[in-house]
Order: sequence, then C-alpha cells, then structure tokens
Amino acid sequence: MTYPTNEARQAELHHTLAVDFYNGAKDDPTAWQRQPEPTQVQALLGGRHHEASDTEVFQMARTPWQRGSIAGEVLIVIASLAQHHGGGSVNKACHILAEAGKAGVLTSGLASLYTHQKTIHKLAWEPYWSVAHLWAAHNLMQNFRVSEEARIAHPLRPWWTDRDGFTRFLGFAEAWRAWGESYIPHGRKKYGPLLLPQETWRVPDGTPLSQEYAATPPSLAPLYKKHHQTYKA
Repeated sequence: MTYPTNEARQAELHHTLAVDFYNGAKDDPTAWQRQPEPTQVQALLGGRHHEASDTEVFQMARTPWQRGSIAGEVLIVIASLAQHHGGGSVNKACHILAEAGKAGVLTSGLASLYTHQKTIHKLAWEPYWSVAHLWAAHNLMQNFRVSEEARIAHPLRPWWTDRDGFTRFLGFAEAWRAWGESYIPHGRKKYGPLLLPQETWRVPDGTPLSQEYAATPPSLAPLYKKHHQTYKA
C-alpha cells in the first residue's frame, strides 16, 4: 500500500508532501503555477508504504539519494584524475571528497558530503557503484540545468519529466558506463575495470539513445586539486 487508509495517516501524508514541496519551491515564485514533479512525491510515497512518521519518511528518501549522488561524484572525480591529473582510483577520489566535505563543499549532485574517506567508500561507493554512471549523469545534467536556469526567465524541465530529456540522460549515462568499464585504475589489473560489465546496470540493447553528451570529465576544481596533493596511498 502506498496510500494509508487511516485518516490520521492520510493527513500526515498530505502534510509531509506539502512541506517537501513548499521547501523545494520557496525560492521559485513560479512553482505555485505548476504541478509538483514526480520525483517530489515518489520517494516519499515509497516511505509511507512502511507507515513511517514524516521525519522518518524524509530521512528514508534523503539517504539513498545522497549516497547515490556521492557515488556518482566519486566516478566523476576518478575520471577527472585519470584524464587531467595522472590517474585516479576509488580511494583517492574518496579522500578528496572527504576532505572537501570537512570544508562544507557540496557535490555536483547538491548533496552534503561525508567527511571520512572510509565512510564514503563503505556507505556510498560500495552499495551504489553499479549505478554510479547514472548518478554521474544526473549530477552533471542537474548542474547544466541549474546553470541554464540562472540565465533564463523560465526554468527548464528536468531530464526526468519528458521523453527527450530521458533519452539524453540515458545516453549520457551509457557514455559514463562505457568509460568506467574501459578504465583500469593503477594497481587494479587483477580485479578488472573500475565498473564491472557483468554487474553494472545498463539499458537493453537496441534502446534509442541520444548522443548529445559524451563522458568528458572536467578538470578538478581548485579545492579538489589541493586535497589531491595531500593523498597518501
């Protein structure tokens, strides 16, 4: 059940969804003229299936999103290190993000960072590496959207609300998957590539995908470069 039969639970659900929507829309005056986006309710409805309180529902929805976003950021940082800074690894990327987290820096997915390398590795990378390419695409496309919205009068529709946006997202994610399955970090030859083809999520063969974006990682931000220099294997 995703919708409670108990009237008190129904009222709490409505309150929870409203608070979540208002919090996300408070800085956007035009939000009141549009229907809430699917992602604003899906995770919360999933949490309500467990008859959780509103506080628990928010945390249940927030935690997987945060950790998945960080896994995507780990992949992006590894690719940046590989292309621009002499080579990357999971441990090195987790170190950089943990140190940046201590300074309160946000990931490109706009999620708060953990502040310990081992925590990022255990709670974000290990559970979510098989879909890290999807999160990398989401993080970067979300940045594109935020950047573009700052320059135009009407916000763009996010990639998950229309077919064209979704095919662009899947095409971008597939480019990141292909990169991860071809990159073998230093000292990992006996284990295979960063993303294992037999375990990494992929779209079915023959799915029409956009080729608009390629997996071209940006150079590390100055703060990330600073923490890269402090890494010790």
